[in-house]
Amino acid sequence: MSEVGSSRSWLGTALIAGSAVTYSTAGYFTRLIQLDIPTLLFWRGIYAGLFMSAYNAGIFLFENGAPPNPGNPYPGYKKQSPFGTFGVPFFLGLIGEAAARAFKAAWYANWFVHRALRPDQYGGLVHMKLTGPKKNYPVDDRILTSMAVGETFSKFGSYLLPQAYPEAGPQHPSYPSGHATMAGACATILKAAFDGSAIFAVLTDNTVVAASVDGSPPVPVGKDPGLTIGGEIDKLASNIAFGRNFAGIHWRSDAEEGMRLGEAVALSILRDQGDNYPGENFKGFAITTFDGENLIV
Repeated sequence: MSEVGSSRSWLGTALIAGSAVTYSTAGYFTRLIQLDIPTLLFWRGIYAGLFMSAYNAGIFLFENGAPPNPGNPYPGYKKQSPFGTFGVPFFLGLIGEAAARAFKAAWYANWFVHRALRPDQYGGLVHMKLTGPKKNYPVDDRILTSMAVGETFSKFGSYLLPQAYPEAGPQHPSYPSGHATMAGACATILKAAFDGSAIFAVLTDNTVVAASVDGSPPVPVGKDPGLTIGGEIDKLASNIAFGRNFAGIHWRSDAEEGMRLGEAVALSILRDQGDNYPGENFKGFAITTFDGENLIV
């Protein structure tokens, strides 16, 4: 083995050993975090849940016979089946890769570019502007005199923005939303896996339900030919992204641009890997972006 190969081998061994030690002692360090168990599980689960939402959607679509993306060459092969290339593990694995890269892109934009205040933090500026000794915060007068601010004070006795979470929003910057960025990336990988133009009714389990007015279990509404697989994937990403807005911890722009950033990350991954399939009759995946542009990637 060459000197370079030997050093790489030792480096790989050291990294694996370090990873094993870190993994094995994670429980000890977790106990040092000063949080109650429900809160700790919530914050750990919510980020894992983002990935699992797309992962479970992929499993559901594969299990229920969703048509593959028109760019997938394997339906035309007579003696091969997709697996490590353009098969179930290929796309489910890509979801994880896209999720990790999307988070890195979001955190870079959060900390190194924008460092934008969250809505609850901006609400603090509004409150201090109207009640505190410091009057020089750059808050637009139209906000200070808006009906929403007045109604908030009448109901809560404070100009602070009401929150779904009692501990308020996370402490990292607002723009873009990490949830939205991951959702956009994972949804784009799902679009590469499946034919987005196929109607939802072609699935084995094509049950469509709607929320009931009184909050009771969802009501079946039958087969709707207007629903497409691509449209449902877009809804999944949108629900994850905009749900954070409803909670009061993100702006609309955080969700919209976060989805676009995640989409760009996933498209970049797909383009980078496009030359890795020698011998395949692969021309590119047909993908419709969140803005309605039809691409071959």
